[in-house]
Amino acid sequence: MQSWCFFAEDINKAKTHIFTSMRGKDGLTVQEKHAYNMETLRIRKAGGDNSKRKLFMLYFSTTFRNVDLVSF
Repeated sequence: MQSWCFFAEDINKAKTHIFTSMRGKDGLTVQEKHAYNMETLRIRKAGGDNSKRKLFMLYFSTTFRNVDLVSF
């Protein structure tokens, strides 16, 4: 029986690779999609015009949803 031991450093390297290197079908990384979502929510809460902006609902695909349909 083989036991698996992951060190914090290995987990951090894998997380960094996934969030900054892997790109979806739309060409954006998970980190870029997250930043876009945070900016969209910031604009929405500030009352700015973001009617054409959309939120990415699933980071690992190209699924998105109109901001107006998202509950805060």
